[in-house]
Amino acid sequence: MLREVLLAASSADSYGPAPAFAAELVQLDGVPDLVQTVHSHRSPLIRWVAAQTLHIAGQGDESLRAVWNESSAFDPATRAALLTALGSDRRIIPLLETLIVDDHAPLHLRLDAVQALGRAGAAHAEGLLLALVSSAHEEPTLSAAALDVLEPPITHATLVSVRGLLRAPRPPVDVAAAALRCLVRAADSESLPLFLRYAQHESPTLALPAIDGLRICNDATANALLARLAN
Repeated sequence: MLREVLLAASSADSYGPAPAFAAELVQLDGVPDLVQTVHSHRSPLIRWVAAQTLHIAGQGDESLRAVWNESSAFDPATRAALLTALGSDRRIIPLLETLIVDDHAPLHLRLDAVQALGRAGAAHAEGLLLALVSSAHEEPTLSAAALDVLEPPITHATLVSVRGLLRAPRPPVDVAAAALRCLVRAADSESLPLFLRYAQHESPTLALPAIDGLRICNDATANALLARLAN
């Protein structure tokens, strides 16, 4: 009964009470109903609500993995919902890696796969993410997403490549900002010259993460620039 209410609980442009009904289904052992909803031909919004509820509750992984194995025939919205629901399940890492490098897959689905790979925390994923970042043929949005999921410890070779992006004449703003955030997370003191340069950039998108980088460097030149920028 609650699943029927869930399916009727959203409009075309809003969640309505659907999240509340989905959460209630989890409490009442309704995980199979939510898995079935993700696998259904209902609206993308309802599938996403069901998938997100399963992800938050940490349930349904076995059934959802089985559904994911059949997902190549699904529409992009359903595959994205499955990625959300599976969360940080490391057992789907090979499938994520295949999807990420699939040039024919929709961009938003590849972005979801990059984020899921980042959550899974695979030790060998850094090489794949770096390949996305370094490729001149990839969408800047995908490169920025790859940079944003790189987490310490980050290898020296990868840090050198990320710095190289920022030394390019005119890197895409989103990619440069993500590169700066990556170097800040790595607490990379060797990036001080880049932080000094970008902290004075006219774009706040670039200046703000660079200023964060200056703060972690504990350097006299960095502190002097921070004081000047504050006035």
